[in-house]
Amino acid sequence: MNKFCKFIIYIYILYMINNKFIIFHQPKTGGTYALKCLPNGYVLPHNKNYHYCLNNKFNFSNTKLVAIIRDPLDYYISLITFWCLDPKYCKCIANNSLDYLKKQYNLKNNNIGHPNFWMSKGYTERNLINILNNLFDQKFLENHKDKLSIKLHTYDYYIFNILLKLDIGFYTFSFLDQYSRKKVSEIKTPEECKEEIIYIKNNFIILNTKNITKELQELCKNNNVPFTFSPKQKVSNRKNIEEYNINKKLIEKIRYRDRFIFEIFKDLS
Repeated sequence: MNKFCKFIIYIYILYMINNKFIIFHQPKTGGTYALKCLPNGYVLPHNKNYHYCLNNKFNFSNTKLVAIIRDPLDYYISLITFWCLDPKYCKCIANNSLDYLKKQYNLKNNNIGHPNFWMSKGYTERNLINILNNLFDQKFLENHKDKLSIKLHTYDYYIFNILLKLDIGFYTFSFLDQYSRKKVSEIKTPEECKEEIIYIKNNFIILNTKNITKELQELCKNNNVPFTFSPKQKVSNRKNIEEYNINKKLIEKIRYRDRFIFEIFKDLS
């Protein structure tokens, strides 16, 4: 990034920290909807997370910090539907046949790319449950621990290796990536993950995706910030959780891997 771009980002965030609150945007939790409802500058781009701001010495002493949580299972359904199954997002699906993609995937020897590529076997896996199983399968994680995701939101990460090392789910990884004081790659133990999540609960205003309109309205009212109602839009062709018939064993894996989220935040579903 050149010096001019860095200067523009600095001025942009400097302007925003004079706001009464700032929402850090973890993708697939309602941040885009919040962006439509709030005045300019109240929702940070998702690649400008809390650690990024601390690292660049932005002072939030007069600004309330806001995080949005979501039931992890609901999050995974939304994420996979959008990341792996939506041709508008996965342009290589829209532009190539699945047979062609399968051949390309089998020939690939490149360990750099987006995690959705490997989760969906080069976008050839079209079943949501199978893709979700990959995220919680020990063998899959071990086989993909050398895959580097460049600039996933803000930083380069060996995501699957981190999930293994910290014994956490991708939702917990993504939550920490957005709101933690540290880069997730700097967190050494599961206990340290828990400590960071407790810090977030104690230092951020916590909103819940399932009540996002009501809670945004209350946040704006309490801080004398205008709220503009915007109809919600489904950006992915997802169904309700119950319609996917996710088996009990997989649900138990999710509840274990994202255990700190379920333990520290109540009434998620």
